[in-house]
Amino acid sequence: MKFKIFSLLSFLLFIGYSLSACPLCQAGATKKTQSAYLDTTFLLMSIPIISGAILFFWLKGKYGKGE
Repeated sequence: MKFKIFSLLSFLLFIGYSLSACPLCQAGATKKTQSAYLDTTFLLMSIPIISGAILFFWLKGKYGKGE
């Protein structure tokens, strides 16, 4: 289980470092810069959701077996 979480986080970090874009890239945007900007935005929006899910399932596994 720990290896799967580590692999997922490594993959997300790799995607984050492989894409580079900024909001100013939209001014003279090409398809490549628009795609990089949207992908980076999606990545940054998904990190809190994934982190919350990991925390939820970790707490559920740790304290859910109480009875």
